[in-house]
Amino acid sequence: MHLELHSYPVFHHSSSNLGQGTPSRTTTAVSLLYILKDRLLRHEFAQSAAVMESLAYVMDVIPSIYRKVGIEVLSHRPQDYGRCLQFMKQIFSVHQSTSRVREEMLLEMCLFIASHGNLAESYDIMTSHVSADPFKSNPLIVGYCGLMAYLLWKEEIRKGEELATPTSGYRAGSLDLQEVHSEALDSRGESPMSREAEVKVTALASSALIHFEQLSSMMSQHDCSVSMFVHKHAQLLERLGRQTDALDVLLRYQESCPREINANSLLNPSPRYVCDHLRTHCPDSIELRTHHLAVLVQLDESCTEVMELLELQLHTDGTHNIRNMFETLVKFLDYPCNGADPRGWSLLRQIQLLWPEYSSSELWTTRLHWWRKLYPHITQE
Repeated sequence: MHLELHSYPVFHHSSSNLGQGTPSRTTTAVSLLYILKDRLLRHEFAQSAAVMESLAYVMDVIPSIYRKVGIEVLSHRPQDYGRCLQFMKQIFSVHQSTSRVREEMLLEMCLFIASHGNLAESYDIMTSHVSADPFKSNPLIVGYCGLMAYLLWKEEIRKGEELATPTSGYRAGSLDLQEVHSEALDSRGESPMSREAEVKVTALASSALIHFEQLSSMMSQHDCSVSMFVHKHAQLLERLGRQTDALDVLLRYQESCPREINANSLLNPSPRYVCDHLRTHCPDSIELRTHHLAVLVQLDESCTEVMELLELQLHTDGTHNIRNMFETLVKFLDYPCNGADPRGWSLLRQIQLLWPEYSSSELWTTRLHWWRKLYPHITQE
């Protein structure tokens, strides 16, 4: 297969017999491969294409090199998006290779399409393959199907919310799958979304949940590579009002990846989902919140949740385990970035008052000298 690369030399396989397999040709091929790597790393894509053409004269071009260099060259020319996509689709359709490479090619193509703002097209392509071998057993492909459905669902929700007016009787921000046919009604008893949009919202949410649940069943013990999908699964369940299910998803993931910091988070795409979930939706579950905050602090002693944990412990435990609280806090304050928060120093003073023996403890005496340099306001008292 040939694809003309506009303004670049044409990639092709050589049909010449100029000593193929001889030591001199092998040496030349190795040298050209090194040059090709160097030009790609320097983002000199026109030269990369020229080297690729020369390489075709001295060796049978390895399909993966042909594919990767072609995509790399074309993808760095914004005006060549259509040509690059055509190249990817043609390679994917005719290239017979191992299952792993086929899966890699599908992911590469769909993420390339999505990165250019065509999320719906990317989702359609990926879902058209996800039920077939070898793709259905790949956690990343299943996870991305769920993620794309979730992002498209959010976009449809946003469009629906924009249709709401202050006098419509519709609560902006509440348009969820469970509300499409009930609460999301205007004063005339009509949804601000069209029937077609309602069906689309329902289908996308269902698709996301199906793929996320499928991914959950595929997740092996200690498989932390799918954390972002687990978090979005929880976010979707949360938005649908299924708080218990959202927490269950996160707790199952936490059990699978006990050393993964992100497994202890919720509702915020960055870290600490379980703790955020409990703080938002179960504020009175003090024992449960304390437990999961302690797990998180054990994983990351510098996290700001240290202060939340200590506030809860001071409220419920008093002076019980006061030395451990003091140790947790001073380790937290060892990080200069945490010294700017007055909450930390307020907690330190509270604990010092509850535990007068702190001043003679090794935890304090070993820090006092260098803390005074780091935090000039520190005194013996």
